[in-house]
Amino acid sequence: MNKDEILKLAREAELYEDGQFFVCKHEELERFAHLVAAAENRACAQIADAAEPYKALDLIMSRWKS
Repeated sequence: MNKDEILKLAREAELYEDGQFFVCKHEELERFAHLVAAAENRACAQIADAAEPYKALDLIMSRWKS
């Protein structure tokens, strides 16, 4: 997930943007975490769907290293 995608999710979760910072309540932070997890799950599912058998895990793990 790149910076633009993260910022989009932060705004979607309605985190308050204060210059270069985001300020949030616990509920907003939890909503943001759920949005990030859902986006990562979708990305991993797409990789697994397109990958050769036994290659999906390596491809998914490489997402987290970059």
